[in-house]
Amino acid sequence: MVEEQNPVAVTLEEQSRRISEEWRRCQRLMAKDASRITEQGASCNRTWDGIMCWPRTPAGDTAEQSCPAYVHRFVPSGKASKRCLENAEWYHSPEFNRTWTNYTQCYGDSSPSHFNFVSKGHLQSIKVIYNVGYGASLIALTVAIVLMIYFRRLHCPRNTVHLNLFVAHVLRATLSFLRDNLLVHHLGLPNDVIETAPGVIVFNDDGTTHWQCKLLFAVFNYVWAASGMWIFVEGLYLHTLIIVAVFSERSHIRYYLLLGWGE
Repeated sequence: MVEEQNPVAVTLEEQSRRISEEWRRCQRLMAKDASRITEQGASCNRTWDGIMCWPRTPAGDTAEQSCPAYVHRFVPSGKASKRCLENAEWYHSPEFNRTWTNYTQCYGDSSPSHFNFVSKGHLQSIKVIYNVGYGASLIALTVAIVLMIYFRRLHCPRNTVHLNLFVAHVLRATLSFLRDNLLVHHLGLPNDVIETAPGVIVFNDDGTTHWQCKLLFAVFNYVWAASGMWIFVEGLYLHTLIIVAVFSERSHIRYYLLLGWGE
């Protein structure tokens, strides 16, 4: 049982830094293990689970360690455990489809289920409303774009501004769908993060640059800014059209395109 119920409070940056330090320490220990000749019999090799380093453990035993004091909301007085099976393999969870560490006691009385019991249903409802709204907007804007491109009578500088505004918002809705459905807990792509326990997400520090995730967020932020800029361009266009008496729509449309997409 957990004796003290004082969860650790650390920033995400500090947590990531400490986990990286532990990962490097574990790598050094694994290198030393590989250079040693042991006759201990069947055992599970030293391993890193994304949060802690687990020592070589005899087959059939369960290794225990105090919960780490560098993970946010963990209770250091609790015990984490990892089971080595009789075949000298670490326990593989069918639910997570990977080797699994029991961090249940590390949450104390503040388990993920305790935190999410009330909010989970509301968050799901908000997500449904969010997706329905973006879906309806995407369909309506797509129909408007097709109609404006198909009918030649609608081809004019005024509608060109409207068309670019619609395209920007279609891209915004599309990328929002991709972000919400591809990201794991809104943190990273499946290859970028590891869920070591329910509600505990750490970044996969395997030396890759995670360029796919960076590209997704770069394009998403650009499109988000562009959609807002095109709203400004719409207002600027109407203002100029009303205030300036002598104004050539066609000669200035290229500047609006540059302002809207160039930001």
